[in-house]
Amino acid sequence: MVDDGVYRWEEILGEPPTVPRLLIRLGDLDRVAADAMREFLGLEDFRLTRANVGAEKDYGEIYTTFKQSPLPADYVEAMYATKYARPFYTDAERAACAARWTGRTTG
Repeated sequence: MVDDGVYRWEEILGEPPTVPRLLIRLGDLDRVAADAMREFLGLEDFRLTRANVGAEKDYGEIYTTFKQSPLPADYVEAMYATKYARPFYTDAERAACAARWTGRTTG
């Protein structure tokens, strides 16, 4: 791992890639992208630009309401238990994320 939220492909799949690959957790993108791009691609002046922001679309109000609505706990827990989520999140992070999406609080 390069930094929290930045992963090398072989750390996730357990096999060396045939070409270099970099994985970044979407939730960490703003925080780690510039350093990751500098290290991985040698880009010294990399900046993210926000585009296609759902909250700014015609349906923005509905989108915001949906994001604030709790999802079924069994669905959320199943998603965070997949092989796609487990390598990227600790148990505590998965519990906190599940609590956020289900409207529950963590103790």
